Amino acid sequence: MATGCFGCLSGSSQGKEEKPLIIDVEQTIADAAWDSFLHCHGRCRRRFLRRKNFKIEVPINFYSFEQLEQTFKPRKRRAGAVDAGCGNGPSGSRLEGKALAHRDQTSPEHTGLETVFNNDTGEEQTYNFKFEKIRKATISVSYQKGYSIGGKANFSLGLPKVLSDGSAGVELDMHVQVSKTTGETFEESLTTSATSEIKVSGYSHYTASVVMEERSLVADFVLDIIMSMPAKRAPVYIKDKKTGQQVFVYNLNSLLDLFEDNPDVTRVKDEEGKVRADAVQFRIEGKVDGMQLSSHTINLSGRKIPGRELNSSGSPDAAQASDGARTSDAC
Repeated sequence: MATGCFGCLSGSSQGKEEKPLIIDVEQTIADAAWDSFLHCHGRCRRRFLRRKNFKIEVPINFYSFEQLEQTFKPRKRRAGAVDAGCGNGPSGSRLEGKALAHRDQTSPEHTGLETVFNNDTGEEQTYNFKFEKIRKATISVSYQKGYSIGGKANFSLGLPKVLSDGSAGVELDMHVQVSKTTGETFEESLTTSATSEIKVSGYSHYTASVVMEERSLVADFVLDIIMSMPAKRAPVYIKDKKTGQQVFVYNLNSLLDLFEDNPDVTRVKDEEGKVRADAVQFRIEGKVDGMQLSSHTINLSGRKIPGRELNSSGSPDAAQASDGARTSDAC
């Protein structure tokens, strides 16, 4: 095994070009190792060294990524929206599917199911009410600033529950693991069910309405992450692709020096207030966009059927129709 210039250079030779918004830490470390490898050879020898002929291995297990506090700021986006609603209620009201211009996207949206019970007899009747629906919602997560490892994202995000006023609550709705720098979509499924007995008076029309609430989550998020080297140093191996022989070992001993030219990477201090050489802090900035499944309510209302009131003899004034239950899914 050939090992060259163990402590030749510990920093990276950074150019003056514009820095990427998403920093690939693995690529940055590999670049530093390659620069160190080149500087261990004379000028003539460097002319014959081609990076494509070598494999640079960056063991990520020598690094730790600690997530700090995350913050969310809901956006007040205004656009047309559609409310999918239920069928006609007893008072003639209807949650109609219609576009609402300039609707605040943080306000709730509703879907519903309506079941109508008609009792055309003079006796009280009992009906079984059963409701079950699988609800699905999707959340898209993307970020425009931060870091990646070999072109892949590597952080988790706790999505807060959206409150009725559109703000982000303290309680978390779900956690997602983000692995793509180009953005990811996550799906949440929830089964909503209810079972009940409904007693309907004689010659009455009862309506059971189930209203399910969904809340839009459109927010910007900020997440700080500390990258560190628990062992205070981390090796990088360079191998000849043709022979597989290890030709160089680069020891990185300062993340502070490695990222010193990048203004988006901040310093980390220890408990005594001293700047740590083995750690730096990244800030991830991105957005989430989607829906959250919220609560559901069951409303029961009723009215007498016109022309079906009992007369003094206890029989209906009009001919009776068969009783029954009618269910309409208006979603």
